[in-house]
Parts: sequence; structure tokens; C-alpha cells
Amino acid sequence: MPPIGLPTRRPSDEFFRGGEDWWHDALVSPHATNWTIYTSAYRMAANRLIDSLADDRSEIDFLIFPILYLYRHYLELSLKGLIRDGVCLLDLGIKPPEGHGLNKLWIQAKEVINAAARLDGQKWPNLSIIDNCIKQFAEVDPTGEFFRYPRHRDDKPVAHRVSRINVRLLRKEMDNAAQEIEIWANGISAYLDLKSEAAGEGYS
Repeated sequence: MPPIGLPTRRPSDEFFRGGEDWWHDALVSPHATNWTIYTSAYRMAANRLIDSLADDRSEIDFLIFPILYLYRHYLELSLKGLIRDGVCLLDLGIKPPEGHGLNKLWIQAKEVINAAARLDGQKWPNLSIIDNCIKQFAEVDPTGEFFRYPRHRDDKPVAHRVSRINVRLLRKEMDNAAQEIEIWANGISAYLDLKSEAAGEGYS
């Protein structure tokens, strides 16, 4: 048996490049700066992990950590993207979103959504589905670190605020919230495209 720490194999493959088996290559576009690409990818990854538990739940207690991190990051990026587009569309006095706090981001996002809704003649849109999802994640993981690291920066162990999580209900609520978020995000993006077109044609 080799001494601890002594590698038994030498590195041989550079994985940050294409391989001879090109069908295993993922294409990373230098132009992939669209928020939708990133947000969709994190949610898709979480969904895939939950789907993998359908036939074998033996690893559910381990996979719950990346699942929750991926879903929470999806929510964070979705809100940030929505706020950025909304600020450009509506000229609101909101600074670009910063930090990882979902409650703060959701307050800004609701301001954007309510302003955008008025463009469609809506006064107070029903945001209860998104609100419920954001509230639960914000209560359990306010900083975005509880399911990402086992210890805090001061090396104290993370004290999780929940002991049981139903992945079926988690997936259901995330699907519902994502559908609502994307309706507003897509609507705001469409209005922003129209605004850009009008500006290009010289309309005011």
C-alpha cells in the first residue's frame, strides 16, 4: 500500500478542452452572458438530481445539499436578472442587485414586477406563489451558505434550521414559483426589446 498522500496515478487528460470522443464535449460559448442560460441551468440540474432519486433514494440525505443550493441559486439569479431588466425598462431608482439575501432581492423584484404590471393595466398582481417559495428559502438559508458549506467562516459548524425536507413538495413548489417568475421575467424582457427597437427608430 502506498504512503498516504502519494498518488498512485499520474494526471494524463486535460478536461478543459475537447476530447477525441467529441460527443462528450460541452460547448461553452464566449457569448453565454444571458441570465436565462445560467438560471435555467441551475434549476435543470436540481431537477435532474431529484429525478435521479425516483428509483433509488439511498443517497437522498447526501444529494439534498446540492439540490437545495442549486434551487436557491436559481432563485437568486432569477431575481437579479429580473431586477436588472426591470431597472433598464422602467428607469426605477433601484441600484443593481447585490449580495445573496433573498428577502432584499425579492423586495426589489416585487417593486419591478408591480411597476411592470401597471404597464399591462394590473394594479397588484398575485405574487403569493413566489412569495411562499422565497420566504421558506430565506428562513432556512438566509445567507446562501447553509447548504453550501458544513461550517461558517469562523469555523463554527452550521446549525441547520430544518431536519426533514420533502423533495417531492420541494420540486412542486419550485416548478410553480419558476413558472411565475419566468412569466414576469419574459414579459419584462419583451417590453425591454420593444423599448430598444423604439429607441433605435428614433421614437420617444
